[in-house]
Amino acid sequence: MSSRAAPLTQSLSSLLRLARYRFFVVAGLLPYLVGSAAAWRCGEHWRLDLFLLGLLGVLCAEAAVEAFNEYFDAQTGNDFVFAAEPSGPLPAWVLWAGLGALAAAAAV
Repeated sequence: MSSRAAPLTQSLSSLLRLARYRFFVVAGLLPYLVGSAAAWRCGEHWRLDLFLLGLLGVLCAEAAVEAFNEYFDAQTGNDFVFAAEPSGPLPAWVLWAGLGALAAAAAV
């Protein structure tokens, strides 16, 4: 693995650890799928491309929520109540990843 790929792999691994999959499934994915199933059942013009685009929007919105939650909790120290040892502030790229994900969700 090259020296440039190692930090990228470490950053992606850190980003994936931020995600709380239970929250994503219950608050984001499940309501979207129920609504989509209802639209598919009731409507004549259900389109796969719009379904996938909406799913991308939900994924981006959830990624933004997670990134903002982790970044600002680390900045304010709110999550340190549950941590055995404070981990310190998160890098600025977490905030930028949240802003990018929010912009992508808004674009969708």
